[in-house]
Amino acid sequence: MPIKRRSGKAAKRLDEYEMEEMLYGMGECLFNGAGYLDGGPVSAHSAEEIAAAREIMQADWVRHHQRVLDAWADRSERDLEIARQYFGDPAEPWALSQFGMPG
Repeated sequence: MPIKRRSGKAAKRLDEYEMEEMLYGMGECLFNGAGYLDGGPVSAHSAEEIAAAREIMQADWVRHHQRVLDAWADRSERDLEIARQYFGDPAEPWALSQFGMPG
Protein backbone atom coordinates (compact mmCIF):
# COMPACT_ATOMS: atom_id res chain seq x y z
CA MET A 1 0.00 0.00 0.00
CA PRO A 2 1.31 3.46 -0.77
CA ILE A 3 1.86 5.97 1.99
CA LYS A 4 0.82 9.59 1.80
CA ARG A 5 3.13 11.65 -0.34
CA ARG A 6 3.58 15.27 0.57
CA SER A 7 5.39 18.05 -1.19
CA GLY A 8 7.26 18.92 2.01
CA LYS A 9 8.42 16.98 5.05
CA ALA A 10 5.56 18.19 7.20
CA ALA A 11 1.91 18.83 6.52
CA LYS A 12 0.69 22.40 6.55
CA ARG A 13 -2.31 21.18 8.57
CA LEU A 14 -3.26 17.93 10.23
CA ASP A 15 -6.55 16.47 9.12
CA GLU A 16 -8.84 14.78 11.66
CA TYR A 17 -7.46 11.31 10.86
CA GLU A 18 -3.84 12.38 11.22
CA MET A 19 -4.74 14.06 14.51
CA GLU A 20 -6.34 10.82 15.73
CA GLU A 21 -3.14 8.95 14.94
CA MET A 22 -1.05 11.61 16.70
CA LEU A 23 -3.23 11.10 19.78
CA TYR A 24 -3.69 7.33 19.75
CA GLY A 25 -1.16 5.73 17.43
CA MET A 26 -0.16 5.05 13.87
CA GLY A 27 -2.58 2.76 12.07
CA GLU A 28 -5.52 3.62 14.34
CA CYS A 29 -7.36 5.24 11.44
CA LEU A 30 -8.75 2.40 9.36
CA PHE A 31 -10.60 4.46 6.74
CA ASN A 32 -9.24 3.75 3.28
CA GLY A 33 -7.09 6.63 2.09
CA ALA A 34 -6.89 8.29 5.51
CA GLY A 35 -4.22 8.69 8.15
CA TYR A 36 -0.48 8.37 7.75
CA LEU A 37 -0.65 4.91 6.20
CA ASP A 38 -3.66 5.69 3.97
CA GLY A 39 -5.85 3.40 6.05
CA GLY A 40 -5.53 -0.09 7.38
CA PRO A 41 -3.66 -1.49 10.35
CA VAL A 42 0.10 -1.22 10.64
CA SER A 43 0.37 -4.98 10.06
CA ALA A 44 -0.94 -4.51 6.50
CA HIS A 45 2.09 -2.40 5.52
CA SER A 46 5.72 -3.12 4.77
CA ALA A 47 8.53 -2.04 7.07
CA GLU A 48 9.58 0.54 4.47
CA GLU A 49 6.07 2.03 4.32
CA ILE A 50 5.88 2.20 8.10
CA ALA A 51 9.32 3.83 8.37
CA ALA A 52 8.45 6.43 5.72
CA ALA A 53 5.09 7.22 7.35
CA ARG A 54 6.75 7.45 10.77
CA GLU A 55 9.28 9.95 9.40
CA ILE A 56 6.47 12.12 8.04
CA MET A 57 4.58 11.77 11.28
CA GLN A 58 7.60 12.84 13.32
CA ALA A 59 8.07 15.92 11.13
CA ASP A 60 4.38 16.75 11.64
CA TRP A 61 4.81 16.28 15.39
CA VAL A 62 7.67 18.79 15.45
CA ARG A 63 5.58 21.27 13.51
CA HIS A 64 2.19 20.71 15.18
CA HIS A 65 2.99 19.41 18.67
CA GLN A 66 1.30 22.30 20.46
CA ARG A 67 -1.92 21.77 18.52
CA VAL A 68 -1.81 18.04 19.36
CA LEU A 69 -1.19 18.76 23.04
CA ASP A 70 -4.06 21.26 23.06
CA ALA A 71 -6.37 18.71 21.44
CA TRP A 72 -5.31 16.16 24.07
CA ALA A 73 -6.12 18.59 26.89
CA ASP A 74 -9.47 19.58 25.34
CA ARG A 75 -10.90 16.08 24.83
CA SER A 76 -14.58 15.72 25.69
CA GLU A 77 -16.02 13.18 28.12
CA ARG A 78 -17.04 11.09 25.09
CA ASP A 79 -13.45 11.23 23.75
CA LEU A 80 -12.15 10.12 27.15
CA GLU A 81 -14.64 7.24 27.22
CA ILE A 82 -13.51 6.11 23.75
CA ALA A 83 -9.86 6.40 24.80
CA ARG A 84 -10.49 4.18 27.83
CA GLN A 85 -12.47 1.64 25.82
CA TYR A 86 -10.31 1.35 22.69
CA PHE A 87 -6.85 2.66 23.58
CA GLY A 88 -6.33 1.62 27.20
CA ASP A 89 -6.65 5.17 28.56
CA PRO A 90 -3.16 6.42 27.64
CA ALA A 91 -1.60 9.03 29.91
CA GLU A 92 -0.22 11.12 27.04
CA PRO A 93 -0.56 11.47 23.27
CA TRP A 94 1.03 8.63 21.30
CA ALA A 95 3.27 11.02 19.37
CA LEU A 96 4.68 12.45 22.61
CA SER A 97 5.43 8.95 23.91
CA GLN A 98 7.13 7.99 20.64
CA PHE A 99 8.99 11.16 19.67
CA GLY A 100 9.33 13.18 22.90
CA MET A 101 9.00 16.94 23.10
CA PRO A 102 10.58 18.74 20.13
CA GLY A 103 13.47 21.04 20.65
